[in-house]
Amino acid sequence: MQLVRKSINYLGLASILAFIIGAPYLRGLFFDVDFYWIELGMISIVLLMIFTNMKETKNAFQLPAVWFLLLIPVIYGINVFRAENQLLAFQQFFRWVMYASIFIGVYLLKEKKWMKDLIWAAFILSTIWIAIFGWLGAYQLVDFRDAFLGNRISSVFQYPNTLGAFLAAGLMSLLIRSTSEKKGFAFSSIGSFLLFITMIFTYSRGAWLFFALIWVIPIFILKFREQLLYLIHSLLIGFGLLFTIEKLNQTIVDKNSSTGFLLIGITSVVVFSIYFISHYLISKINNKLVNVKKLRWLFPILLVIGILIVFFVIKDGVFLDKLPKSIQQRIATINLETNSVVQRNLFNHDATNMMKDYLWFGAGGGSWRQLYERYQTYPYTSAQAHNFYLQTILEVGIIGFIFLLGFFASIFYDLIRSFKLMDTDRKNQMVTFGFAVLFLLAHSFIDFNMSFAYFSAIIMVLLALITEPFDIKLQLLKDKAIPYSFFTVLTIISFISIIWLGRFVYAERLMTQFTGKTLVEAEGIMDKAIKANPYQLDYRMTKINVLQSISGYNQDKKIVNDITKEIITLKDNRRKDSSFLLQLSQKMGAMGYIKDSIEVLDKGIKNGSWREPLYTQKIVYLFNYAQYNKEQGKLDNSQKLLDQIKPLYNKLMEKRRYLDQQIPTLRYSTFRPSPTMLQYVGQTYIIEGKYNEGLNLLIPLTKQKDENIKKQAIAWTIYAYDKLKQPSKVNEFKKLGQPLGIDQILVDIYTTWEK
Repeated sequence: MQLVRKSINYLGLASILAFIIGAPYLRGLFFDVDFYWIELGMISIVLLMIFTNMKETKNAFQLPAVWFLLLIPVIYGINVFRAENQLLAFQQFFRWVMYASIFIGVYLLKEKKWMKDLIWAAFILSTIWIAIFGWLGAYQLVDFRDAFLGNRISSVFQYPNTLGAFLAAGLMSLLIRSTSEKKGFAFSSIGSFLLFITMIFTYSRGAWLFFALIWVIPIFILKFREQLLYLIHSLLIGFGLLFTIEKLNQTIVDKNSSTGFLLIGITSVVVFSIYFISHYLISKINNKLVNVKKLRWLFPILLVIGILIVFFVIKDGVFLDKLPKSIQQRIATINLETNSVVQRNLFNHDATNMMKDYLWFGAGGGSWRQLYERYQTYPYTSAQAHNFYLQTILEVGIIGFIFLLGFFASIFYDLIRSFKLMDTDRKNQMVTFGFAVLFLLAHSFIDFNMSFAYFSAIIMVLLALITEPFDIKLQLLKDKAIPYSFFTVLTIISFISIIWLGRFVYAERLMTQFTGKTLVEAEGIMDKAIKANPYQLDYRMTKINVLQSISGYNQDKKIVNDITKEIITLKDNRRKDSSFLLQLSQKMGAMGYIKDSIEVLDKGIKNGSWREPLYTQKIVYLFNYAQYNKEQGKLDNSQKLLDQIKPLYNKLMEKRRYLDQQIPTLRYSTFRPSPTMLQYVGQTYIIEGKYNEGLNLLIPLTKQKDENIKKQAIAWTIYAYDKLKQPSKVNEFKKLGQPLGIDQILVDIYTTWEK
């Protein structure tokens, strides 16, 4: 039994280390992709660890932090039955079960001190390699989508702001841990310059600002010897930045990887060498420094003076002039009026309005993405709220957020309470982990870092490393029923997750197997996938696409019935987000269900009034349906449909005029009628005899690149000028349209609308 326990523990350790080092390369476990097999594996392995380490497990489940943490996935699980988008709700439930499992797994492993340092080393190794990978992307030496965005390094996260926060947290912990009395940790300084320079080249203003603010705090906590080393180390990487930043910026422009890596390598070695010597010399006089307690406040005082000097130096531009223009511009835009700040204020405002409708228990996982278009005050597009805490309240309500705060509070309370009793190295260790997690949590106020499953999991790892045994004083907390109850809770939610994750993994595998199969075989495979994961509506959409791709599908009664069955299922689904409803309306329109499609679009516009494609699609269907009714002799029906087009267009134009009155940041110039909308509205004006109004919209479209829009615009322009009895204009546009072949379009216009 002892051998089995050790084997499972080492399996757990290996899995956590592999997760820390390897998971980022799966797009950082990005928010729009869930890797069910990773969640399934981590939950299963930790469950094995729990059952084979019952003594340690008993201690873990006496922690209030574990109680609070487990209640969060419970609320996510309950909300699966209430959520509008059950797939997103399930995904967040799985993630939080995995987070809880990782926290408990690391807590069980960290009893041995060397394991703490090993896990931290894996974290630092991950940050270093991710930074190197970012430079490989900047020099176009790796084929990894969005590893370099514009002039910003984004590496495996494909999002520079999150990369900046991740590297800053790693750098913060490295600067602190390298001050340890143990010489071995001084070797970690080899990576400090790399992390710092890469963070700078993410151009993440939030990461820069939060790093500057949080970097100050350890000065007030560390002992004099540690303060001295912390400042020396920081100055070294700062000087390294000044000497290399302009040259490194040029290597990115020139894609000169050899010079770039040589600069980074040499500077890293110089920083390491000077710091290692400093560490050695200061350690030699350590006893004298320990006794000079009054000196501990020397650096905080000097720091305040230094900050004031730096402020005035930056203000006067002396320092900024030495930086590349791109970085100067980025620093100059750190204010409350930049586009990103204005956008985040909008997100916060709209999220607050959403919360009021789902105050106590939230709207379920993924609810921001599902609901934000219903509440948005401007036409932004954002699948995330860019504020982890507001987004959490929206998903699990005030009750769930209280559990989250309780989780954080219980950990930090016990850490502060036991800090004075720790030896010097353990204190250094706790400060190292604590400031890394503090940075990650603080930065999540302004960005969607926690939507990366990897980012959230790293926070759980670091929190587990600083979690101390709880000092049980209340009789209530000594009650065995409470730990056993939460042990049961974890067991239940873990088994539920394992079962459903197994089904989701099976469904994903099936959806890769139908290509090249016969229709009957393909449909059977897709039906199995839909049965295994009925909440992934993309599977039904894929099935419809496959069936509609078959030549002459409209003539096959069985295929038509199968498509109709899927459409009805999708229509009855809970989802009301505009992107889903737009897609559904197009599937219905392709089947000829125009009336039903228009009803779906009405619902879409109600739930996403800033989504222009909904207006365009409805106007297209209204016009085509009106034309169909006209051809069938149903003139009243045709006119009623045409009468809906202009009010819809005017509604969108009112929104455009409203935006034009806002400050430049809020004008959203891309929100405007599409060429297709203008074409159909122009045609409607002409049918109603308002030729000049129609021509104002159509004539600019005669220069469109889209050939179909151009042909229709020319044909309707000819028709309008013919009605206005302007033969010269008619001939002019006929000559323009002749090479495009507009004769049949003109025949159709006269045939249909001259009746």
